[in-house]
This record gives sequence, structure tokens and C-alpha cells, in this order.
Amino acid sequence: MFDFLASHLFSVTDGLFVAFTIDWVSSALLTGQSIWAAPLFYPQTHALAFSQPFFTSGVINLIFKLFSDNIILNSNLLFLLFTLLNFISSFFLAKLLFKSNLLAIFTAILFAFSPLLLFFKIHLHIYLLWGINFSLYFFLKFIKIEKKINLSWAAFFFLAQALNNPETAYFLGFIYAIFLFSRKVRLVLRKNWQFILLVGLLTFLTLFIFYWPYWQVSQQLNFKRSIRDAAHFSAGLEKLLDPNILFFSFLVMFLFKKQKNKFTYQNIFLAITVLGLIMMLGPVVKINQHTLKIFSLPIPLPYTIFYYLIPGFNAFRASARWIVLFIFGSSFYLGYLLKKSNNKQILALLTLVLIFNIYQIKRGSPIFKINTKIPEIYQIIKNRPETSLLELPVFSLADPLVEKESYRLYYQRYHSKKLINGYSGFAPSLQMEQAELVLVNTDLYHDQIDKKLVTCQENYCLYQR
Repeated sequence: MFDFLASHLFSVTDGLFVAFTIDWVSSALLTGQSIWAAPLFYPQTHALAFSQPFFTSGVINLIFKLFSDNIILNSNLLFLLFTLLNFISSFFLAKLLFKSNLLAIFTAILFAFSPLLLFFKIHLHIYLLWGINFSLYFFLKFIKIEKKINLSWAAFFFLAQALNNPETAYFLGFIYAIFLFSRKVRLVLRKNWQFILLVGLLTFLTLFIFYWPYWQVSQQLNFKRSIRDAAHFSAGLEKLLDPNILFFSFLVMFLFKKQKNKFTYQNIFLAITVLGLIMMLGPVVKINQHTLKIFSLPIPLPYTIFYYLIPGFNAFRASARWIVLFIFGSSFYLGYLLKKSNNKQILALLTLVLIFNIYQIKRGSPIFKINTKIPEIYQIIKNRPETSLLELPVFSLADPLVEKESYRLYYQRYHSKKLINGYSGFAPSLQMEQAELVLVNTDLYHDQIDKKLVTCQENYCLYQR
């Protein structure tokens, strides 16, 4: 079992990148280095800021790193742990809301084992969502019994979520904003406004200090995601016909009962569900990758307003990820619809959900064998005194052979040189003249190298400056 976990991933390119990044953060924390100085795109000093920081994942990974330096194994163990924590956290939140163990189990299974959520298993920075559940759990406990320690824990788990991936912090921020429509929530917040202000300022200050390197990078490299990127990586209207969304719609129509009070928690979760569906469509309406237009003008959606008005919103391009709000909201909304059902009805529906989920998961879960054998040339590189390495040819994100850049990240955790190359969410111009060592794959690169040859092995030649 461990051999399988140590040699397989759900994706080669993104899978190896995520494993590399988390291992780097853990190693930096252990050695006292700056986590931002990731050893890629050298001499960039804040290369980690080209993607998500994975800070929370890196901290938790320290536990696994005590027993293994295999970054693939540790990444898979994190996936299993996050799946468990997604389940446990949603169970606690559902138990608080429904006061029923069976209904809490039902809701937790809906959320943690949703095929839509398991799609993000490739991207652990999105898959880590237990911080959202735990934060909301303690927040609602604070609303219920007004113990300030609960609000402190809510802020702690908000930070756990935000420091791993700022995009998911926006998810949670929108969830909290919708809960403000509850009169009870507003009354408690108004009553405890001083403590809330203190906790809010400390949380904001922590995030401001932590994410300051992102602002530096954005200014230095003029880096931001254009609204065209957000439109390109959004879902089209055809996504609304996804079997998982249709299945939810069928269950709602079957179980729906009208409520008199508009701003109950039940309706708040419905609002979160609908917001997720709208936000995943991005800034404009699309269908099958084509933008729908009226009088030659695209049809704008609320995402466009948030893109321009909310600070930091323009740092994200994959607007389709807002489907996370749909997954979250729909799981708890269905739990509310079942509150008055008996155990037999809940078990019957749970069986139906499990059959549907297993079928959907089996259809869309490819697993890739990773070639974990490290070429011998990297043993020579590891033992040389030089500190920087350029590997040729360089592959861009659009190149069919881009997974070779991900393998270079995997090899980097072995030889520890600073890479001129890199694979990340953003790629700056490479400063190839900074390379002290140049490794050439002779099968793929045939240009003349104006440097001193060190050695050639198999299909590699190593040069030094």
C-alpha cells in the first residue's frame, strides 16, 4: 500500500508541483529559511508567491516528514488526511446545526465525498476545506452561546484556511457575508463589536504581513490576472447540466418545503449554493467556451463587479473553482430539508447518494504512475559545489512536454540546487545567464552550448560556467 502511495499521483504536472511546494515549505520551516525563497526561477527571491503558499499544508506535512522524505508519499498522505478532516469538520458543523448524528453523517458524506469536491484532489490547496467548516462551526457556536473563545477559534481556522490558499479565504469571506443577513447574527455581532473588532484587526494584520511578498511580486513583475483569464477559466452554462448538479436539483425538488422566514440558516445555505453556481460562471456568460453576446456585447455577471471592487480578487484566474460554494451550501441545505425525516428515509437517501457518488467517482479518477527513479546525472549534480542549475530545453505551460518541468522539481528535492527553470502558476522571464551548471537533455536539445563540458551520461550532458 505504501509503495503504491509513494509512486502514484492523480496528476503528473500539478501533482508533482504540489508535492514539491509542500515539501519545500516544510523544509524551509525546519531549516529557518524564508518559505518565499523557493528554489525555482532563480534568482527570483519570492518564487513561492507565483502560486499558492501551502503554508498550512507545509506545517502539517512536518509530521509526515519526520518519517519519510518521499514527497509523493507525503502528498498522498496529506490527501487522505484532508479527506478525513473535511468529513470530520463537516460532521461537527452539521451536528451543531441539526442535532442528529445520522443527519450529520449524511451531510458530511455529501460534502467530503462529493465527486465535484474530489475533482480537486489534484489541487490540495483547493481540497483543503476543513478550515471553512471548523471556522463556521466555532462562529455559529459563538452566535449561539456568546463565548469569546469560540470566536477566537473561528479566526484561528479562518487563518488556517487563508494561509494555505487565499482563494479559499475569499470563499469563507463570502459565506460569512451571507450569514450577516441573519438578524440573530447581526444582534450578537453588534453586542460584541469591540471584541470582534480586535479579533478582526489581528486576523487582518496577520494576513497583511504574511501576504506582503505577493504585493511585492505583483509590483515588481506587474503581475495580475486579467479578467480575460477569469473568463477563460470559468465554467460555461453547460456545467449546470453536470450530473452532480442535476442530482442535487432532483433531491431539492423532491424534498423542498417553503419557509415563511426568509433569513433562516436553511435559506442562507441555499443562498450560498446559488452564489456558488453564479460565481463559477465567471465574469461573463459562456456556453461551450463561446461568450454569449447581446448586441455584440458580452453578458456581465456579478463576478465582474467583485473583480474590480474587491482588493486581491484579480489575483485569481480559475473562477470555476467557486463551485466549492455550491458543494458546501448544497450539502448543508439538503441536510436541512431532511431535518423532519425519519431515520429510514435518511438511510434510504444516503444509500442512493453513495451509489451515485461511487459511480461518478469511478468514472473520473485517473491515477498516474510516477517514474521515481532519479537519473544518475543528478547524483553528480548533487555532489558539485555550484548552487544554480539550468535544464535545457525549457518547457512552457502550453508545451505538451511540460510535465518534464514538474519532474525537474521532483529531482530538485534530491540535488537541492536552485533551479533557473520552474513550473508554477506564473512564470517570469528566465535569467539563464545566472546558471552555474547547465544540464542538457541531448534527445530534445541540439543547440551548441558555450560552456565547459563536465560529463555526459545516457541522454544527458552536464556543463559548467
